[in-house]
Amino acid sequence: MDTGFAVADRLERVGLAPVTSRVRRLAARVIADTHEVDVDGLVVSGSLAAHGTYLHSLSGPVARSYELELFTAAVRPGATVLDCGAHLGLQTLVAARAAGPDGEVVAVEAAPATAAALRRSVGLNGFEDRVEVVEAAAASAPGPVRIFLHPWLDRAGVADAASEPERIVEVPGVRLDDALGDRRFDVAKIDVEGSEAEAVAGLERGLARSAGATVFLECHPKRLRALGVDPVAWLEGLAPGGRLELIDEGTRSLLPLPGRAEIERAVRERTENFNVRWMLAA
Repeated sequence: MDTGFAVADRLERVGLAPVTSRVRRLAARVIADTHEVDVDGLVVSGSLAAHGTYLHSLSGPVARSYELELFTAAVRPGATVLDCGAHLGLQTLVAARAAGPDGEVVAVEAAPATAAALRRSVGLNGFEDRVEVVEAAAASAPGPVRIFLHPWLDRAGVADAASEPERIVEVPGVRLDDALGDRRFDVAKIDVEGSEAEAVAGLERGLARSAGATVFLECHPKRLRALGVDPVAWLEGLAPGGRLELIDEGTRSLLPLPGRAEIERAVRERTENFNVRWMLAA
């Protein structure tokens, strides 16, 4: 990436993450702020000032993650896919291509600037016919939701107040059941920076009508606790509804989470975040 953004990346690596936002904005004044990255034939668009770290990562581990490999394999032609916390749309675009013209993707993104970039990514790839973008925060009940924006971390969420957000905005909250309407889903991805319990609580009807579906969850233990949710108890509560498996990026393997002991170990050993595949009972 360009020199200004390389400097920002180096500052972030040495613990000066807040400074990276200013550096990227200065660089964005010199060069075009909108940047497009080709990922396996799909074009992902974003703002260098707001999404520079993530755009840079698309040339590395993000685009080659085991989770993305599993997600791609799960989407069949004609599938209905729910992408909650769609961000710039990598999974949305992957799903739209795999599902084909007879499939559909509901992409939910709360951060306003990121939702605008998501729509641009959808348009650049010609997927307007099969992708619906819902600009809202996934919640257990409809109503306004405050989210904390961290441009230097390419992140937005409701559990980040203590980490000095650059901006706080109020956005609509939506139950995922309402975003889906009467549709069942075949595959879902939920990555909402600590609000995963809220998102799942708003998906009761969708889960009930989507037997046999596959759900990919990113779990953030620290942020769940900040919202008053015990991550072990929450994950344990999901287990009766299907099979839980930890996605181990290091070994590119799936580790079963059949009970509390295995879930406790996963939470203890991976304090920041980890991904889980939840195979709903047929």
